[in-house]
Amino acid sequence: MRTLVYDFLYSEAHVQSAAAVLREHGAEIVGWLGRPHVGERITGHLPGVRFLPVPHPMRDLPLVDAKRIWEIAHVPTLFMLVERERKTGTNLGDVLEITRIYCHVVAVLDELRPELIVACDVPHNVFSYMLYVEARHRGIPMPFVKWGPMPHIVAVGMDLERGISDAFDAGRESPALVLSPTTQALLGRYRSDYKQATPSYMKDQKRNDRFLAYARKVLAAPGRYAQDYRFLRGGVAVAARRRLAAAYERVAVPFDASRGRAVCLFLHLQPERTSCPEGGIFAQQWLIAQTLSRLLPDHRILVREHPSTFRPGPKLLREVNDYQRFLEIPRVELLTLSGSPFEVTDFVDAVVTITGTVGMEALARGTPAIAFGSAAFVDCDGAFDARDPDQLAEAVTWVQERRRVPEGAVETYLSILEGSPHVYVCDHEDVIERFFDLASEGLLRSPVLAR
Repeated sequence: MRTLVYDFLYSEAHVQSAAAVLREHGAEIVGWLGRPHVGERITGHLPGVRFLPVPHPMRDLPLVDAKRIWEIAHVPTLFMLVERERKTGTNLGDVLEITRIYCHVVAVLDELRPELIVACDVPHNVFSYMLYVEARHRGIPMPFVKWGPMPHIVAVGMDLERGISDAFDAGRESPALVLSPTTQALLGRYRSDYKQATPSYMKDQKRNDRFLAYARKVLAAPGRYAQDYRFLRGGVAVAARRRLAAAYERVAVPFDASRGRAVCLFLHLQPERTSCPEGGIFAQQWLIAQTLSRLLPDHRILVREHPSTFRPGPKLLREVNDYQRFLEIPRVELLTLSGSPFEVTDFVDAVVTITGTVGMEALARGTPAIAFGSAAFVDCDGAFDARDPDQLAEAVTWVQERRRVPEGAVETYLSILEGSPHVYVCDHEDVIERFFDLASEGLLRSPVLAR
């Protein structure tokens, strides 16, 4: 099968691992897409495999089908991604950028004629998402690897809208008889106190969120940080996040259970693929708060910012005025970040997120979870996909009736997922550094490639 590969370029070992998996399934690798600076990992270790840089510096645009460009330009997620990555500033600039990338994708597909496109992660930048859109338009399958409901579980998906629901359905006939030890341990932590349940990446961020930690990073690699005055830009970014945190806390209030019934929207750190593209139009989380306020007139709408928003990290999409826009929605309250999130989770009638881990934590503690994106946990009893009008209506009923997650529902859901041939379960939790290995192993186990 003529196969086009996107990414898997974390290291030479990951390249070779992914190539071995594909060739084991009889794939003919006709091309490999990736960022220009890692091209040598392909040309140096896989002779004969053509490397294609992304994004391609295409300057002279060919004449294109205006109707097709119009169709693509009206995919909301693409405009969000263009705004996030390019900031062209004008409608024409956005359309030109979309057209340029579309022409690049079309040129690659027309020349290489792949029968299969394999991606190591959810398509989440302008190019990979455009590749996904055009592949579906042409009927070319594009399996990708996606995190499951817990950080040690990865699954192979085919449809961004469905997330890992197809993988879940494939496990219904042969659920795991016993949950893996890592899953059991994580469930225990989710059901204990938040200090034990805090994700590893957030613990690392907290440790590094200090001036001395930043200074050590600069001193350890002075050449890299001196380039383009990166150390100054990093310092400015840290200062901006400090100002944003101060602005948030000025308008936030402590959690108060005595003030009546509530649901809580836990915001996502942005930009991240977990909100765009996985949230579609609801990547703009203000729309979620609006929807909740409209559907639940007797509930307070609590909104809690993601702590990582105020810590050093990638490009930031929040502004001080954003919080005021939330407060203009009836019955919305911003919650201070002091105190345990589990105190809120255990009180509210539902936890609301796009795709966040807070949803899985809530389910484990018996609180219903409402997802406004392709969350990994939506197939669990007590979880709802708010993009489906029927499920959203059912979620509102659960909230109004104060229903709780049935006992054993989470264990049943996870056993089905762990029994799926489309799912790979790691034997330890901290797998971020091994993601590309897991992607290869997940693809190896999945029948998707065998088709």
